[in-house]
Amino acid sequence: MTTMADLDVCSAEEFKKDDMDLNHLYRSALVTLEHELDDALKRSAKDEAGYANNAINDLKSAQEAWVKYRDLECRAAGQQYEGGTIQPLVVNQCLMLVTMHRIEEIQQAYEIGGRKLE
Repeated sequence: MTTMADLDVCSAEEFKKDDMDLNHLYRSALVTLEHELDDALKRSAKDEAGYANNAINDLKSAQEAWVKYRDLECRAAGQQYEGGTIQPLVVNQCLMLVTMHRIEEIQQAYEIGGRKLE
């Protein structure tokens, strides 16, 4: 028989996996942009270097804002069940869903022009 505690543990582990996947993808996007910046600097392509630098800063800012959004959104989702045994499951499911959406967003935004993030 599956208990609520089992479901909580399972959903927390699934979120942890999803979060690790997101962090890997985010770092991959940053590294890719940093390589593009280094390449532009080596070629003295100032405009390209400026674009790459802006892209790095914007990605970092977007991710920071997204983390705040994720935490607030999922806390609000769980708030409806405060004090109930289902609350941790609701929060973890929210975290998983929002994280999977963020993975898709990063892939759509940064896997362009033949670029593949790994």
